[in-house]
Amino acid sequence: MNTMHETIIPFEVDGQACPSFLCTPDSLTELAVGRLITQGSVRQLSDIRAITRDGDGLHVRLVTAAQDPLPLQERIARATAFSEVRPFPARRVQRMLDALNTFNGAFGTHRVAVLSPNGVEVFEDVARHNAADKAIGHAVLRRWDLANTAILTSGRLSLEIALKCAVAGIPRAYTIKYCSDLAEDFAKGIHMQLLSRVGGQGGERVKTQGV
Repeated sequence: MNTMHETIIPFEVDGQACPSFLCTPDSLTELAVGRLITQGSVRQLSDIRAITRDGDGLHVRLVTAAQDPLPLQERIARATAFSEVRPFPARRVQRMLDALNTFNGAFGTHRVAVLSPNGVEVFEDVARHNAADKAIGHAVLRRWDLANTAILTSGRLSLEIALKCAVAGIPRAYTIKYCSDLAEDFAKGIHMQLLSRVGGQGGERVKTQGV
């Protein structure tokens, strides 16, 4: 069993200080990309020129000036509705669950599995929103077809997590626990698919299925 390690990572964009990350010190490039995308500061990977790390933290250089992170209500309003979101076959969901359950990470972290073209990748962090940003950033960096993937989280699926997926273009968000009522209402409005209690008693349960 590994000890959970949390650290403070200063973060700047084009020389301007942003709120520091309180996170586990792994997958930091993925975390930065995921945060920029899911907060609405950039729209796509090509907006990012470079990401570097040194003793002073993470430094991002953009192609054009960044937008300020969008307020929650504005991100909700800008979320584009999905179309033809088909449920994944049970075997694909099971692969994500198996990867989440067998991941050899630190004790006590939140984990998020993301389905890749070649398998499943798992990311962890002390905070569930960081773990989600790492998973989303990983998929964005590798230019996966985001419309044909999903995430599975070990924690509760809140509105913030559902919104992160929606802003990035991922139409499926699953959890081994529960979805919040705000997440459910949001997902219904944009035809996004949520699954709760994946792998739990009684099997998978579709909370909202936007098809």
